Amino acid sequence: MRTKKIFTILPVLLCLNAPAFAAENPPAQTPAAPPSAAKPGDGMGQMQGMDKEGMGQHMQGMHKGMKKMDGKMHEFREHRFKEIDTNGDGKVSLEEMQAHAKSKFEKMDANKDGGVTMEEMREHHRAMREKMHEDDGK
Repeated sequence: MRTKKIFTILPVLLCLNAPAFAAENPPAQTPAAPPSAAKPGDGMGQMQGMDKEGMGQHMQGMHKGMKKMDGKMHEFREHRFKEIDTNGDGKVSLEEMQAHAKSKFEKMDANKDGGVTMEEMREHHRAMREKMHEDDGK
């Protein structure tokens, strides 16, 4: 019987003592991560701390950039199609595609050994990007 009373009273005493315990022993505070702690790719770097208006302006800028990029991709596809469609019939035949692929391969094979290494491919794409940036500046 005495044990039963202790188990009945103990929770009541703990509840009554909790505010005093909390005041004497505040929970450990975890410092907030500074804005610079955002890691690339976590989606928060540029947007951290923005209000709704700032976020809206940021999103509008991204949308304009994406539309511009989509337009450039469309131009590139059109140009590439015309480049591959050598007879101008509006279709790319297997032979035209193979001839285009062979031409690209030969351009990438810098040392003309009949094979393209990863380094040759990287260099070819770097040169293409450089040329695209030069063309953008004109």
